[in-house]
Parts: sequence; C-alpha cells; structure tokens
Amino acid sequence: MHNKQGWKLGTDITNGHARPGLFVVLVNLEENRLPDFYIYEYQLLSERVSAVYQAYITKPKRDGSPKKEVGFRWFDEVSFNADDIDRKNNWQPIINALSLTMPNSALQGKL
Repeated sequence: MHNKQGWKLGTDITNGHARPGLFVVLVNLEENRLPDFYIYEYQLLSERVSAVYQAYITKPKRDGSPKKEVGFRWFDEVSFNADDIDRKNNWQPIINALSLTMPNSALQGKL
C-alpha cells in the first residue's frame, strides 16, 4: 500500500484564514510499517495547496482549452519540495508552538 493519490482536501483549505498555532498533520499510511506524518502550520499548508492548484488550473488541457474548476483541492508527494520533505515526522513546529504557550516546567512533563 502506498499513497498514490495524496490527500484530497476541501476548497476551504486555500482560504488561509486560521488562528495562529493551528496545525494540520497529513498522515501517510503504510501497509507494513509505521505511518509517516507531515506536520504543517495551517497557513503554510494553505499556501502550498494553493500554489499546487494554481499550477494545475493555469496549465491548459492537451487540446489547448482551459481546465474547469474542480470542487476540491489536493496535495501529494509528487508536488513536494525540499521543505515539504523536511516536514516528514518533524514534530518540532508543534513543540515550539507549545513552548510559547506553556511554562517550561509544564512542557517538560508532557514531552
């Protein structure tokens, strides 16, 4: 089993409106091993998904006609850049965000 289709997302992901400190974790399930996690700040994932979609929708179809708007967005490993790859199983952004909101003594006991 391999995630060949990526992640199908609602169009609202590209709105980019989210409160600071909101994260999205994309989970890549594997059949014979532990899953991989890709951790994003919501705003950053919104920007990446928007960029992937814009690259898709602005490229004409093979016959030269424009592509039609679709009612969903997607993100897949084919579209990954170096920053996306570095997010694999990297929980540090969430840990950093928690360290800003929790006293160090409380955070130490949680990690």
